[in-house]
Amino acid sequence: MNVSPMAYARRAVADIIATDPNVSVVNVFNDDMFVSGKIVCYPYVSSMTYDTETERGVPSGYATAAVEILCNATTTNDASKQGLKTEAAADIVSRLKYRLETYNLASLAIADDGRFKTRIVSIAVDGNVGTFDDGSGKVMLGIAATVHMISFIKS
Repeated sequence: MNVSPMAYARRAVADIIATDPNVSVVNVFNDDMFVSGKIVCYPYVSSMTYDTETERGVPSGYATAAVEILCNATTTNDASKQGLKTEAAADIVSRLKYRLETYNLASLAIADDGRFKTRIVSIAVDGNVGTFDDGSGKVMLGIAATVHMISFIKS
């Protein structure tokens, strides 16, 4: 895989959550994109942090990517106010958390952008935020995850 560490983290998260047959991953966010029967997800890297080992002459170091996943989905209109939207949001979080935290990370290719070789060592879901249940059939929420990587300077 010939991508930078930041793009590698985003692509890995996108590929992992796309293994769920009910998830559709998009590369461009559209806040009004709702597909019946699918969870539409847009993952992006909101920040990256690197340790200072490479500045000390050590040829490898850790990197952390904060990945946000914006999700849109539909459920039936909840005219009787049963909380269907809340239940649908909880299901989305559960599905994506399961995929990200149980995926065999050793099966991912090592990224090589010509400067660094990077491997993902762990992914953890940190939390989620969503909209309140207003009885509509539109679910919109965000999920935060952290991707931990180790990068080696190519020699």
